[in-house]
Amino acid sequence: MWKNSISSKKTLQEVKSIAFDMRVSYTLVLVITGAITALYCALLLRIWWRMGPTERKTQAFNIFILIISLGFAQYFFAGHLYNMSQRLPVLIGTIDPLIPLTLSLTVIPGAVAIFLRVIKKKTPERLEYLRAITKKHDTTPRNIIRHDWQRKISHVIQFLAIFAIDFIGFGILSSLFLKNWNPSKLRLEFWGLGTGNYIGFSWTWDGWAYRKSYISAFRLVFFEFFYCLTLILLTSELCRHSHSWRYVFDKVVSKNLRPEEQSRIAAYALFPAGYMFASIFLPYFAVVGLLAGGCLGDLAASQVGLRWGRHHFPHSRKTWEGLVAGGVVTFFASLPFIGITWALIYFVLFTIVDFCTEKPVPISDNLLLPITGIFVFNLCSSLGIAYFPLIVG
Repeated sequence: MWKNSISSKKTLQEVKSIAFDMRVSYTLVLVITGAITALYCALLLRIWWRMGPTERKTQAFNIFILIISLGFAQYFFAGHLYNMSQRLPVLIGTIDPLIPLTLSLTVIPGAVAIFLRVIKKKTPERLEYLRAITKKHDTTPRNIIRHDWQRKISHVIQFLAIFAIDFIGFGILSSLFLKNWNPSKLRLEFWGLGTGNYIGFSWTWDGWAYRKSYISAFRLVFFEFFYCLTLILLTSELCRHSHSWRYVFDKVVSKNLRPEEQSRIAAYALFPAGYMFASIFLPYFAVVGLLAGGCLGDLAASQVGLRWGRHHFPHSRKTWEGLVAGGVVTFFASLPFIGITWALIYFVLFTIVDFCTEKPVPISDNLLLPITGIFVFNLCSSLGIAYFPLIVG
């Protein structure tokens, strides 16, 4: 009995030591990501302030929504880590394995930019070359269509990447827990549709502190994917606006920019930020449904509008043919993830957002669609309108 008492004391001390080490690690992660978030926000404000008066006015909403998104991402990350630190001592060691990866991908973009700044500084000649290829666009209809396709394909790749991450993530989870779980139940747990006590979003630390609640695995993976991608693409944009800093794909970015985007934060960097923001407040399938509209619906709207559009909006170059095509594709693309009722809601939401942006509402649709999706989803959910993913069965 005496030996068992000593053994239990040692075990308790070891658990307390692990708990302390993990809390120190979480604090370090938050300090690093918080400092990087503050730096990026300051640089975004600097770029906005250096714009011309007209550009500054039209881009104000995009910049401030982007900064708010980064702030909420930091809070969500902090809430998740705080929630994990409150778990039962035996579970504290089961830290989110993606945290080290997230931290490394948070730091790597800046490290790459610093490295290139040291060994390959952007020369005035290089700067003029990049500006020239941005302005040099063949305005024939065929090349306009091809250029639009090249711009939108990165969004489609991000949409498809979600399914690859889902497959890989569930494979890793299965290898760890399949012995104790039924595969179908494990899949539902992974998606956040199981019997667990899932955290949606909490405005208070008390909500994050509940030990038996947690963020579903793939919702967390989804958030971390777009969080890292946002920082990588923002680094690219910050370097593009610099007169001396270079980044790895500056030529590709400059070639695919529209001339009016040269002095702005380009749309390709706003896209992941919008869906990172949505993943903070919405369940996984609700965000994937929005993403289907933002990727496939937007691509269909622009391609149909450019190829066959004849009837333009009174306030912009967009066409009614493109709007209808985008709405229909949004409906069918989101249907497997949220069911027919919510697919209809997303159809209406997409058409309204696409009609309003960027005139008369001076906000990029890459930000406005996810943000309005957050409000519409929470409003309809409070009225009892539930979503039913058809792919779950």
